[in-house]
Amino acid sequence: MAKIQESSTMYKSSRQLIKDRQPFSRYELRKITVRRIGGGEYGMCCYNADKFKNIDINGTGSKQNFMVSGWIVGAFDKEKCLTEISQHWWNVDGITKEHFDTTPIDGDTTPSQYEYIIDEEIAVYGMEMLNVISSNVTKDLVLMNGQWFTHNGESDDDGMVKLDIISELSNEKLFIIK
Repeated sequence: MAKIQESSTMYKSSRQLIKDRQPFSRYELRKITVRRIGGGEYGMCCYNADKFKNIDINGTGSKQNFMVSGWIVGAFDKEKCLTEISQHWWNVDGITKEHFDTTPIDGDTTPSQYEYIIDEEIAVYGMEMLNVISSNVTKDLVLMNGQWFTHNGESDDDGMVKLDIISELSNEKLFIIK
């Protein structure tokens, strides 16, 4: 198993995500720096990463900007006592090896409120199971009181987002199976 990256500047939730997800990944999970450049469509991260994989959007001469899978970890929400974590796709410049993200962020959120965790297992598992899963984007995660929950945007009758408790961060628990 790969060594878990520790950082005093890493969110506690990011460290917990790496610790709990790593046993289910063949690749090392780690926090990385991603430059946000915009240019894509809101809420369409996989589409955006695919759209810009062959375009020299950074002006470096690279037309091989590999797609990268992972997570965006939000800051701890003190009012709700939870952390929201979204599976996300972005690119890495084939020449400079710099990670960059073309997907716009929610209006009142600043990029510094997020940490990026690379999780290549999502991409590999998604390709291996393409005929079995509904999407190559996983359910979103919520970490609350040390417990993991998933949600896929559905709400209950009162308009509250439905959370489903999960026991582990395995691929089978994260992806929506057809």
